[in-house]
Amino acid sequence: MSSIVIRGFFTSQRWVRGKNLSQLEQLIGYRAGRLAFHGAEVYALTRVPDNWEFDVKGYTNSSGGMKTDPNWEKAEKMASAYYAKTGVRSSETVLRDNARATMTVTGSDRLIKIKPLLDDPNDTYPPGAGIPQWRVSDLAAQRGTVHGSLLFVIRPGALYPI
Repeated sequence: MSSIVIRGFFTSQRWVRGKNLSQLEQLIGYRAGRLAFHGAEVYALTRVPDNWEFDVKGYTNSSGGMKTDPNWEKAEKMASAYYAKTGVRSSETVLRDNARATMTVTGSDRLIKIKPLLDDPNDTYPPGAGIPQWRVSDLAAQRGTVHGSLLFVIRPGALYPI
């Protein structure tokens, strides 16, 4: 069985079971045809990531490439410094704890990475239909700490298994 280091976004298969590749493109936020014409590999995460290994990224209808307000970023850095000094749990820590409590690597709701068979680094990522997503943190991606094992390949015309 093939395994990879997981980078980028991942979700729960709860949201994609029984969907065809065109539906997956719309749910996740891939341009039309990227999956439907070429297919996709689906990897199951081998363990639930630790809090430092992932970022809460909301839903696929909000692109990971959206710009944030610089004033908000400055305020967030100041708040993070405060929380680090006081030991009080930050809102980000609470979000990660809550997300992690719902994550599993077994059963019908396991964590997955859907990887297009078409590797196109210049591709665009339109907003998806709004399913939950998380992103492997930059540090975890650098260290290669989050892994996935190949579950199956979805060929054009096929459905994600139920």
